[in-house]
Amino acid sequence: MIIMRSKHIVLAALLLWANLNFSQTYQFDFSDTISVFEMGSELENPWVGGINSAQISTIELNGDGLADLFIFDRTDDAIMTYINNGSSGVPSYTHAPEYESIFPSDLKSWCILRDYNCDGKKDIWTYATGGIRVFKNTGTPGNVSFSLETELVKSFYNTSHLNLYVSSTDIPSVDDIDNDGDLDVITFSIFGSNLEYHKNLSVENYGTCDSLVFRLKNNCWGHFSEAFTNSVLQLYDTCDNSNLGGVAEYIQSNSDPLKTEIREKSALRHSGSTVMTIDENGDGVKDVLIGDVSYSFMSLLTNGGSAPNTNSSMIEQDTTFPTYDTPINIKVFPASFYEDVTNDGNRDLIISPNTPNQSEDIQSVHYYLNVGTDANPSFSFQSKNLFQDNMIDVGSGSIPTFFDHNADGLMDLLVSNFGRFDPISDTYIPFISLYENTGSASAPVYTLTDNDYMNLSTSGIEKNMIPTFA
Repeated sequence: MIIMRSKHIVLAALLLWANLNFSQTYQFDFSDTISVFEMGSELENPWVGGINSAQISTIELNGDGLADLFIFDRTDDAIMTYINNGSSGVPSYTHAPEYESIFPSDLKSWCILRDYNCDGKKDIWTYATGGIRVFKNTGTPGNVSFSLETELVKSFYNTSHLNLYVSSTDIPSVDDIDNDGDLDVITFSIFGSNLEYHKNLSVENYGTCDSLVFRLKNNCWGHFSEAFTNSVLQLYDTCDNSNLGGVAEYIQSNSDPLKTEIREKSALRHSGSTVMTIDENGDGVKDVLIGDVSYSFMSLLTNGGSAPNTNSSMIEQDTTFPTYDTPINIKVFPASFYEDVTNDGNRDLIISPNTPNQSEDIQSVHYYLNVGTDANPSFSFQSKNLFQDNMIDVGSGSIPTFFDHNADGLMDLLVSNFGRFDPISDTYIPFISLYENTGSASAPVYTLTDNDYMNLSTSGIEKNMIPTFA
């Protein structure tokens, strides 16, 4: 990924070089129309700047009735917006940076878009210290704007109203769990081993879904807990720690391997988890897809209930979901997003790492097409680099440099990086990519001709190679 939003740096430098007159003041002009080719094909959105850890939501930006894209990258809290130019079943997206500035500039850690007040416009749900901030979409079609609705969402925890806790490393589920029309929240507790269900009482209290009034309805939603030592989740765990001085954990009994014992955990632990509720089997109750900071796979837990709000248990788990297709496998800490990116009315599954570093960076947006229905989805793996395959994305911490490498009088583009993550060695390997100017001085066109310029990745030079020319 070009961490510094280097699309602006690249283009400004390019146009400065092309138009520089030493007798005049420097002038920078932004343009994203310069063509770039890789492997014989022209990139649709070459100057986006790359993606590492994508959090993907849909939102209507330009008033044409089509759902556009909002991508928040946890790596550098960057925002990317795309306009949907496609048709039914035919996706086509164009990077539209002019919409990025309408979003608050201080979004951090996680950010998802959900319509909390049922006005048909997506609102912003994002991290606040110890919880959630919400920005209301106050715009009109084609003129989106946001205003702060609440600095910290509160929930009634049995005796008092406290901040609805969400860790900065987690991503909660904001979804209508009980199908009453308002949005509820499912998140890991501050102890980290079990999920809390915070029910929104807006419909119950006011007869409408325009408020953020939460109550902790279930502190052990789904009756399961994290095992901490592996990715398998402990089912039928009621999270009953009322008789213990600390947090409870269910473990295998020493006396009877078919039974479990409840013991006090030695420490409070929760390094990070991602949560996405989904009615995966179409039975009207929400199942849950969970990613963990220590693992590459995701676990789908199936809800055994027959109706919402019946305190039902998760009864099955698929620890390598989807086992019926290519299982999710992304290093490390996968997060899932359920959005229709194909314009067919069925939400698709997008997977991306939820960590700012030490993870995939050029194939980090895995795409599963929903080949079922929106009510009863079935996912088919399509690619590892959704959107990334149509942009310059050479790894993490990329820096552009102009240099006429073949002495043809045209300035070529070298893009170095901190490194490209290698999941096998679990480290970053530095590369420099060469894009030759195959156009002209006045109308440059860049073509990738070498992914490892001068074989510098094996030269022994440390990470973060930055070429300099005297």
